[in-house]
Amino acid sequence: MELELVRPVISISPINMSLKLKHARDFAILAHGDQKLSDGQPYSVHLDLVVNWLAHFKYFNVDDHQDVFIAAYLHDVVEDTKVTLDEIEARFGYRVRMLVWRLTDEPGANRKEKKLNTYPKIVGIAEAIKLADRITNVTYSNNPKYRGMYKMEQAEFETHCRKGYPDMWNFLNKQLVH
Repeated sequence: MELELVRPVISISPINMSLKLKHARDFAILAHGDQKLSDGQPYSVHLDLVVNWLAHFKYFNVDDHQDVFIAAYLHDVVEDTKVTLDEIEARFGYRVRMLVWRLTDEPGANRKEKKLNTYPKIVGIAEAIKLADRITNVTYSNNPKYRGMYKMEQAEFETHCRKGYPDMWNFLNKQLVH
């Protein structure tokens, strides 16, 4: 049975973004270049969904927490491209740098080791961004391989990272049951 894709209801469109947030979105899209999702869609789809899920759960609003949304757009840039944390700081400030650092996988021999090395950094607001990223990955992908991987990782992810954001954790867990 094919799962229906779940989409957040709130949409932060490029039209109603602040210039700084739009700059972050454009910068991330340019940095990711031709990177595609598993279904062939441009990587910008993933980035927009992460930001939209973050807004959907209403722990933060764009006006008061712009750096959180900027970091959400940039969350994979250091891990997946040649962009450095120093460049992130120069363009977007120290707070964004630290959030992106918290979300960037640490080195490891395999995926499990990378995640275990990264989980201790995912604290505070970074937890919400990581949850929005994970929710995006789980709800967007109809690929059983990826859903199975996230389902298998969930207990350890939750054990190490669950501190707040109960609505997001509950939603993610509900999605992984299917």
